[in-house]
Amino acid sequence: MNSFRVRRTTGLLALFFASLLVTAAAAQPVCLNVQTKSGSAHHRIAVGDELYLTFPHSVYGSQVQEHFRATSEGFQLVEVRYAESRLIEFYGHERAVEKDGWWVVRKLGPVLNILDLQVSPDSSIAIRFGAEKLRVQHDALSDGRARLALSACPRSNHG
Repeated sequence: MNSFRVRRTTGLLALFFASLLVTAAAAQPVCLNVQTKSGSAHHRIAVGDELYLTFPHSVYGSQVQEHFRATSEGFQLVEVRYAESRLIEFYGHERAVEKDGWWVVRKLGPVLNILDLQVSPDSSIAIRFGAEKLRVQHDALSDGRARLALSACPRSNHG
């Protein structure tokens, strides 16, 4: 009976420490690199954080949201939200759920290393992650193009 308790305690401790390692790996900091024609910026996020892109649909003009999860390899599409149900048919989705005024399609996509964004002169793309909000607009400096990538954060000179 005593050896059973020791094995059980040892097993529980091993499981506990393994879960700590998995949690620590999932929360590892990375940087979201936003590159435009006018320069680049680095924003600290963590593996597992979600990134939301919101933009007007190019044909209908209604809002579309794409939700991505940051992984150690890049961005994985988690779901797409449409402001209008006709976009469900436009893209040929078989299932969508109405939630909080959006038509939601849960869709795990492949992991993408880079997200290339392009906006027209009369639109913009909002990028949200955590408490951060960025906007890609078409202007003379950016020409409407942006590239998003995940990488290790640059080292600072402060330690």
